[in-house]
Amino acid sequence: MARVYTVFGTVMVDQRKHGYEYLKIWIGNKPVLKELVGKRVIVIVVVPDEEVSS
Repeated sequence: MARVYTVFGTVMVDQRKHGYEYLKIWIGNKPVLKELVGKRVIVIVVVPDEEVSS
């Protein structure tokens, strides 16, 4: 059985020293996720309609 965690975040661009750039989802400090450190997870991104149209 799988557990489902609902957390909200923001997509951000992270730039590295050598000119590399990648996207990350910043969800802040969510203590409920601490038990998942080091485990494999599946991330599903859902974007509200009002965010897509802007």
